Amino acid sequence: MNKQHKFRPSESWYAFYEIPNTEEGHDFVAKMRRYLNGERYTLRVRGQGLAPGNDWRQYSDGQPIDKSDFLRVYLEEKKREW
Repeated sequence: MNKQHKFRPSESWYAFYEIPNTEEGHDFVAKMRRYLNGERYTLRVRGQGLAPGNDWRQYSDGQPIDKSDFLRVYLEEKKREW
């Protein structure tokens, strides 16, 4: 029996938030990348919370990581055939 499978829609969610935007926080993200099952998931890092002294109006599409107080990690399942 030969079944045709369609791609499963990928879902993205944030798994970790309020990771300090420090050397320790960046090391934590690097270790997650190292041990992540890269065949099945992708990992994205975005900034969270504008650091003091910055004007949010300059970053209407979201601030860069170096201007953020925290990091947020999103995991997304890669599309694959079932």
